[in-house]
Amino acid sequence: MDSISPEPSTCLDIKAELMREFEGYFPVSPFDYRSVVALVLYWKEADDPEYKKEAEQVCELFRNKFCFKVFGEEPLAIPTKNSEVFVRKEIENLLFENDDASNLIILHYGGHGDRDDRGKGTKRSVWAA
Repeated sequence: MDSISPEPSTCLDIKAELMREFEGYFPVSPFDYRSVVALVLYWKEADDPEYKKEAEQVCELFRNKFCFKVFGEEPLAIPTKNSEVFVRKEIENLLFENDDASNLIILHYGGHGDRDDRGKGTKRSVWAA
């Protein structure tokens, strides 16, 4: 493998250069997304202030490390009043603006976790696809 040229200027440059370098080493993926967009949500009036901090860190990871677009540019705070309407509206806006079968949409929700399977123990994150 040739050496990677120093300091590509953007995330897209890095991606393109890595794709060129790895060409032929890995099978072609059937999942070639035109764009990847993440919607990051957390409870505005949560009992744990770490939800907002986690949401900000997730946005930073998606934007800066993975070069994904973050819908709304920052985490969206779910209000207590009309929360279901708020979330539905944001998801509908996201889908409307990214309505293409070749787009990947990621929804990250930072909020209340589930107890373990026996109903005891600490809260845990739940990842689903």
